[in-house]
Amino acid sequence: MMNQNAFITKEASFLFSGQGSQFYGMTQLLYNKNEEYRRLLQETDEITHNILSISVLKLLFDSSKKNNCFDDLLTSSIALAECQYCIEKLLESKGIYPDIMLGASMGEIIASAIASDEEFAVFIRLIAEIVEAICKECNHGGMVSILERSNIFFDIPDMFTGCELSGINYNRSFVVSGSDDAIENLIKGLLSRNIAHMKLPVKYAFHSSMMAPAENRLKQIRFPFELKTNVASCAYGNIINKVSDNYVWNVIREPVMFSKAFASVEKSMSPRYIDLSPNHSMSNYLKRMHIPHERNCVFSKIIL
Repeated sequence: MMNQNAFITKEASFLFSGQGSQFYGMTQLLYNKNEEYRRLLQETDEITHNILSISVLKLLFDSSKKNNCFDDLLTSSIALAECQYCIEKLLESKGIYPDIMLGASMGEIIASAIASDEEFAVFIRLIAEIVEAICKECNHGGMVSILERSNIFFDIPDMFTGCELSGINYNRSFVVSGSDDAIENLIKGLLSRNIAHMKLPVKYAFHSSMMAPAENRLKQIRFPFELKTNVASCAYGNIINKVSDNYVWNVIREPVMFSKAFASVEKSMSPRYIDLSPNHSMSNYLKRMHIPHERNCVFSKIIL
């Protein structure tokens, strides 16, 4: 375990991930070892069950699903919300508070909701409303994370036919979205060129024009919270202290500009980054951006 005082005495930025970072069994080690996290997760899952009549907790730690793809949008989104919310509360219980939040995609919604310090019940209703709009209005699609410079998207246009650039993580990592057929053809092209990539466990083409059918419904969803902690927005590429009327739509539709959001944080402070994502993806991005290890860690190094 790291020295907690080192994190208490320096500005901190909490990092939250969204769709694509989830998997069955995420945070199970923490759940088994940390009594406080176990209590928090059980309490939040009970709130979820009372509202939506589902228990994500039972599903999340079902050993029979360990090797399955966790791509159901509702349960995976709620699982990401529950786990990262409880980790954040656990860090606060140890005296570690964020000076700024940074979240990507659905992780930005999670970060902004936590930054508002509202009741979890309101938070989970918001997630469910967003998911319902997408599932009812949008066709299925997919997303692929590619470990290469994003200029190949423009240099090899035939390989990316039907796909859209949906996010840039750092200078050698970007994400594209598209229909199932377009993604299938893209993967064939990437394999033929030996370009490292990973198809994300997502059934919808987030951050692309395939979200357009849900535009009206998503624009009607008002983010019901007032930010009490600043958020580095990957949708806007800068730091925000309040949300616009179309915030939910913009977070779902606009490309994820993690590198720009990160740059906005670095301009205003030099914090310690604490990655709350279940797969440590955000911390890995920062490593590629050459953030020194003393300013970049995952939550488990502090609380396990």
